[in-house]
Amino acid sequence: ESLVQEFVMGPDEEHVDVHALLDPEAGLLGWFTGRKIRVFPAGAGAGCYVESVILEDLLELALRILGDVKYTGLANINFKRDVRTGKYMLFEVNPRVSAWNILDTRCGVDLPLLAYLRSAGRQCSPAPRQRTGMRYVHLRNDLKSFAVMRRRGECTLGAYGRSLLYRPLIHQVYSLDDPMPAVRQWLRSVVATARRLREALGRLLGAGRGSAASR
Repeated sequence: ESLVQEFVMGPDEEHVDVHALLDPEAGLLGWFTGRKIRVFPAGAGAGCYVESVILEDLLELALRILGDVKYTGLANINFKRDVRTGKYMLFEVNPRVSAWNILDTRCGVDLPLLAYLRSAGRQCSPAPRQRTGMRYVHLRNDLKSFAVMRRRGECTLGAYGRSLLYRPLIHQVYSLDDPMPAVRQWLRSVVATARRLREALGRLLGAGRGSAASR
């Protein structure tokens, strides 16, 4: 069962995140803000195509929320801006890094490393200000999201292709210096597709034999 509290109006690019690490003594050790351009599933999902942008007003709001509950540690805070009011609406606070944290680290904000150093009692300096203009893609999920968006008329093939040509673009899986995760992912996809085809063919042949026997 589920309970719908409120649907926040606006396109997928109104989804924004704040990632932060707060220390009970040192305070804010690092932060990152990002804007989701596409999400999977389309319309209400996780970021599959994301851009590094600095949103200081959003950071201020997130820190106020965390401060109200005396939160410390890693935080992944999800918001969406309501296009009717222009206000950021809080979705949830997750006590972990984001699924697309690789973008944070490539932008110079390595929150997992800082959290490790902090928990190990080792000295750590606050993270530098994030680099902006970098983007991230989880290609397999992004392709599925694009397929839905194209059927809805929300994204053309040309616009999607141009987004994949953007540089610098950080891939969740694909990397020339470490190709095996991508190879394994596609092999699993091929095996799963072959299994579904075999099962479908088996059901079709079984149905055909059943019809012949009944005659």
